[in-house]
Amino acid sequence: MPEPPWLQPLARVRDSELRASSSLGQGSGRSRELKLTFPEDRFLQSYLDRHPETRLQPVDLSSFRAPRARQFAWRQLDLVSAGLPRNRARELLEQHYKLPNSPKAVKQPDVLTAVQREEEQILLEAMERLRLAPSQEQ
Repeated sequence: MPEPPWLQPLARVRDSELRASSSLGQGSGRSRELKLTFPEDRFLQSYLDRHPETRLQPVDLSSFRAPRARQFAWRQLDLVSAGLPRNRARELLEQHYKLPNSPKAVKQPDVLTAVQREEEQILLEAMERLRLAPSQEQ
């Protein structure tokens, strides 16, 4: 049976640290929480700082596709690992994804607003057709 990928990192953690995190809320209240960090976390945080509106975008929980911010961070990590400077990697990806450089840039209308405008136009056209149609009550 192959060794699971989580076994080696778990083996590096001291047993006392594991016990401290599993007993949260018990004892003197001095138990410490273990914090997992991933290599892309600094890129993800940087992305969210530059584009705070991303936090408001819905996440499809039934999908296996990562949110856009995490995809951006993964790609930036790949480019930095390949030797590109961090800022240059970010600029390239923002151009690739066509992201605004500042959160104050003009935002694209959201899907709901676009659908509402389309429905309003259809409703106005239908009302105009009814107004112009000859009356059938005689």
